[in-house]
Amino acid sequence: MKRYSSLLLAGLLLSVTSVFGQKDMQPTPELRKFSQQGWKIQHAHISFDSLTIYFSALEPGRTSYDLYVSHSRAGFWSAPERMNDSINTADADELWPSVASDERRLYFVRRTYDRKLIKSSRGTQGTYDHLYTSDNLRGEWQQAERAMISSATDISPLVLPDNKTVFFARKEYEKKRPYYALFYTR
Repeated sequence: MKRYSSLLLAGLLLSVTSVFGQKDMQPTPELRKFSQQGWKIQHAHISFDSLTIYFSALEPGRTSYDLYVSHSRAGFWSAPERMNDSINTADADELWPSVASDERRLYFVRRTYDRKLIKSSRGTQGTYDHLYTSDNLRGEWQQAERAMISSATDISPLVLPDNKTVFFARKEYEKKRPYYALFYTR
């Protein structure tokens, strides 16, 4: 795992985002109707072929954010499908999905809560954000496992097209002031 300079990272992320620059693919209108029905949708990630969108959502009636997927077929996006229970859990939020270009590995963040600390403190003390991975074998997502590199403060993974490099942000402190530093691992 290496820490990355912000200038070099900015250039890299600009070049990576051009991979996703599909002007004809607009999933927002299809997902907008779910927002109007009370869904809270966030952290969208479009697959490298622009045919699948992964996102985190809080569906009405549920108590935690889960990961969902929608597929493009003939120019239309399917209704969101909740990913299986090997990815989503009842007592944590699953956030920030990022899928490898071959769609065989999914990276995401699982946010767990220490309810006692949250009630007795201010801010995000009592939350723990860990990177998780899951492999797609024969069309079925396997049991998610915590990534070896993960601390309790990692967010926003991004898998690069080489399927080996993953960027993520980690909360660090300088003179008791929090900030997010960018890291990558292969």
